[in-house]
Amino acid sequence: MSLLQKYQLQGAPVQIVLSLGGVFLLFWILSWLLPMLGPIGLFPLFIEKLSLPWNPQSFLWQPWSLFTAPWFVYSNNILNFIIRLVIIYQFGNLILTLRKNSTVWFLFLLGGISAYTLQLVLSSIAMPLGILEGYSAGAGPAVLALAAAAGALMPEMNIQLFLLGNVRLKWIVIVFIIWDIIALGVPSYSSLTHVGGALFGLFYALQYKKGIDWESIVYSKLSFGNSNQFRNTRFTSTYSAKANSRKGRVSEEELDELLDKVARKGYAALSRQEKERLEQASRQDL
Repeated sequence: MSLLQKYQLQGAPVQIVLSLGGVFLLFWILSWLLPMLGPIGLFPLFIEKLSLPWNPQSFLWQPWSLFTAPWFVYSNNILNFIIRLVIIYQFGNLILTLRKNSTVWFLFLLGGISAYTLQLVLSSIAMPLGILEGYSAGAGPAVLALAAAAGALMPEMNIQLFLLGNVRLKWIVIVFIIWDIIALGVPSYSSLTHVGGALFGLFYALQYKKGIDWESIVYSKLSFGNSNQFRNTRFTSTYSAKANSRKGRVSEEELDELLDKVARKGYAALSRQEKERLEQASRQDL
C-alpha cells in the first residue's frame, strides 16, 4: 500500500494534522536552507509573501496569500503548534460523530479563507483612516472554525475533564475561543481573523441545524456535485454486488472503492467486512 493510500485511509482530523505537520517541517527546513542560499533576509521575505497583508493595496501584488496564509504554521513555539494539532484532532473527531470527512475539511479550509477574507474587507473599510502595515497568517482561524462548529452542533454533549468532571461542550468551546483571542495580545487584524473563523464555524452549524448544508451548496457551485453523484451511484451499484464474491487478496479496484467510501462518509461508515478488507490491504503489498 502506498503512502498516499495510507493517508487516504485516515480520518480528516488525522489528514489535517499530517498535512500541517508536513508544512511545518517544510518551513523549518527552508528557515535553515534559504539563508545559506541567498541574502539573510530571504526567508523573512518568503514568509511575508505567504502571509496576508493588512494593506489591501499590498494584497493586489500577492493575491495567493489569501490561500497560503491559513497554512502558515511556522513558529518557534513548538509546544503551541502541538497544542493546535491536538485541538484539531479532538474537535475534528467530534464533528465526525455527526458529519463526514469532507465536512471537517470544508470547515478547516473555508473557515481559514473566510476569516482572512473578512480581514481584507475590514482593512479596505479602514484604509482611509490611516496607513496599514503588517501581516496576518496562521491556522488559528481554521481551528476556531472547527471548535465553534463542534460546539454549536453538539452544545449539550458532556465531556469528561480532569478535576472538573463532566462539562458541556458549549462551555469548553466558549472558554477556548475567548482564551485563544486573548492570547493574541493587543487587538489587531490577527485577532479579527480568529473571530472570523469562529463566526464561520458557528454560521455553518446553525445553518445546518435549519436544514441548509452550505458544504453541499458550495461543492455544487464548484461543479463537484455531479461528479460525487456519479461516484456514489457507481459505488452502490457495483460494490455491494462484488463484496461477497471477493476472496483472498484485496485488488487495487476494491481498495480504491473502499478509500472512496472513507473519503465521502468517513471510516465509521464502513461495515465490519469492509473494515476487515481495509486491514488486510494494509498488510499486503498491493
